[in-house]
Amino acid sequence: MANTDWYQHIDLSGPLREALQFVAEGKTDQQIASQLAISLKTAKRHRKLLRRAFNSDSTAEMIAKATVLGFVNTDRIFANDKPPIYADYDP
Repeated sequence: MANTDWYQHIDLSGPLREALQFVAEGKTDQQIASQLAISLKTAKRHRKLLRRAFNSDSTAEMIAKATVLGFVNTDRIFANDKPPIYADYDP
C-alpha cells in the first residue's frame, strides 16, 4: 500500500464514528463515555483506536485528518456559527 492511500481503508463502526464526532467537538473521555453509555476505559480505547486508524500521533492531527476526509460533521461543531471557544462571545 502506498503512503498516500492509507485513508481509503478506514472503516469506522457506528460507536467509533460517534466517538470521533464527540472528540472533534472537544468532549472529554468521561463525557464521551456518558454520551455513548460505555465505560471510561472503552472511551479511552476508542480514542486510541481512532488515532491509529487515522495514522496520527496526536488527537489534533487525527481530528484534522478526519475532518479533511469527511468523517467529521462540522455542522454539528459550528451549529451556532461560532467556534466553541467563542460561543459566549458577543461583541
